[in-house]
Amino acid sequence: MVGNSTTNNNLQIVNYITSDNEANEVLLFACAICYTVMGVAAAALLTNKIRTASPIRGEKPQKLYLSLLILFATFRSSFFWFLAICWARGKLMQISDGVWFIMLSLGSDLFSSTFIMLLYYWAKMYHFSKGGESISSVLILILNALLYLFQISEYLLFFYDSARATGRVVEVFFNIFTACFSLSLGFGLLLYSWKLYFMFGKSTSRTLTHGARFLSSIAGICMICFLVRATVLMTDAWILISPDAFVVLMFIVSEVVPSCLIMWVFRKPLAPLTGPSSIQPLLGSQNSCLNANYDPNKPALDHATTRKRKRIKIGRREEDLRYIE
Repeated sequence: MVGNSTTNNNLQIVNYITSDNEANEVLLFACAICYTVMGVAAAALLTNKIRTASPIRGEKPQKLYLSLLILFATFRSSFFWFLAICWARGKLMQISDGVWFIMLSLGSDLFSSTFIMLLYYWAKMYHFSKGGESISSVLILILNALLYLFQISEYLLFFYDSARATGRVVEVFFNIFTACFSLSLGFGLLLYSWKLYFMFGKSTSRTLTHGARFLSSIAGICMICFLVRATVLMTDAWILISPDAFVVLMFIVSEVVPSCLIMWVFRKPLAPLTGPSSIQPLLGSQNSCLNANYDPNKPALDHATTRKRKRIKIGRREEDLRYIE
């Protein structure tokens, strides 16, 4: 029941979202606005990448990530705008536990799928930079298949015995599974960002070193957000927490903040390499740690290093030509 009265629901998360207080109404509108702005920003960024298409293959995973992010933001924003408008009009609506569970869990699954794509992109960059074979895209399909198969099994269990208050039990298992999955994604992003940092952090290129540090910082913040998400879910599974704190931490901090940070990383368009000594933007360089086509046999050169090696190439011509070709 959404309106000016509280709900007595088997799902504790529904009681949090529909709690009867003025702050909760403001939070519903705030969440709706945040997800709407995030979706519009992702759509604008995706449109810009399509309009300024680059021959570098590293753009494809970014476009897939932004497409999933738009889908996720659209779903979440529609959900929160629906709740906020109904709350503002003071209408009482009877919504079954099953419908609530599907709307909330499906949004969480879309968020997980979005960051599975990001984890695949970073892992692909690392393994390609090491000179080994790139990770197959089948891995994404397997992870998403496991995620949604588990979710479908929860739906079946929920609707099979919802009359016996099994809904609350299924919700607890869903919270635990989502918390563990979020921590796994966070550790995966942190692991590959640190691997990229140790690979490129001591590069002779100042731009490349800065990019590796920046990427590690973003991954660390995302890991903190995922840790908050897991903590909130586990706390909700065992202890009752403040409804306002739940909405802020579960949705704004755990979903909006990391998504916006990754969009900030992807804000620069990829640019084709125009010359052997050209200095490309951080996110568009073929020598960038954020490019899946990085060639470790051709280290990035800044202007000072290029001039120095050109001056001494006469004495050691064969050795230095390897760096400036």
